[in-house]
Amino acid sequence: MNKYIGLYIGPNKISKITKSKRLTYLGNDIYQIEYENGITEERPKEIIEKITSKDKYDLTELRDKIGRVVVEKFLTILLESEVKIEDIEFILHLTAQSMNTNLEQANEFLWKKKLYDRTTADVQKVLKQIQKHGTKTKSKSTKE
Repeated sequence: MNKYIGLYIGPNKISKITKSKRLTYLGNDIYQIEYENGITEERPKEIIEKITSKDKYDLTELRDKIGRVVVEKFLTILLESEVKIEDIEFILHLTAQSMNTNLEQANEFLWKKKLYDRTTADVQKVLKQIQKHGTKTKSKSTKE
């Protein structure tokens, strides 16, 4: 993976890339990428291979490149399943609905309450915890 050092992912130039201990849902490799500007992130190997470039490009193009990789895989599943054309829109709707349900379940677990029960005080409590633990994320309006 060192062949990617010096290349770009969006506007960020890769300075270091190392294999993560994590794997994707299907067990594929994930790599931690460090950029010259100090940003770090993890991405699956397959995505890295398809989004790196000799030249920098903007975040809109990065989003497009990642989206195209995902769409290609999704279309492969549709083709393999021999889905009827008239069912594609319904399947896309079910996919979005499922993702939103999963996100809400994860949020409820993390927040310990449903969205409609959360208050601005809950948000303030989380922001104070972030400040207490020295996270880079700081709220200018949070008061001790």
